[in-house]
Amino acid sequence: MIPTLQHLPHSFKQLLMMMTLTLLLGVTMGLGLVMTTTGGDPSGIRDHYQGDVFVEGQIPEHYPMPVQELLITTHNHILTFTFIFGFLAGVIQFSGRLTPRQKRFLSIEPFISIVVT
Repeated sequence: MIPTLQHLPHSFKQLLMMMTLTLLLGVTMGLGLVMTTTGGDPSGIRDHYQGDVFVEGQIPEHYPMPVQELLITTHNHILTFTFIFGFLAGVIQFSGRLTPRQKRFLSIEPFISIVVT
């Protein structure tokens, strides 16, 4: 029988908590970066990646992001979120408070979201 989180050693629970908090900090800082570089506004995000509308005689503040850089960024995000969601799915599997159906949904849905978005 697989133990639930409440039956795991205290030191292992501390390890899981620190890893989860560190992931939370990293994702929060990533969202903060998006907010500071784009203002969190759809037009700011568009300008950041597509560059400013060109007006003759003016120097644009944002230049278009090259396709190669977009692919590298997408590649890195897909790999990173796969590891994050894999770790969290592993933790969810040890939960004693969720039904098997809830565990399955919470473990699989993030991976579907990666592919769809």
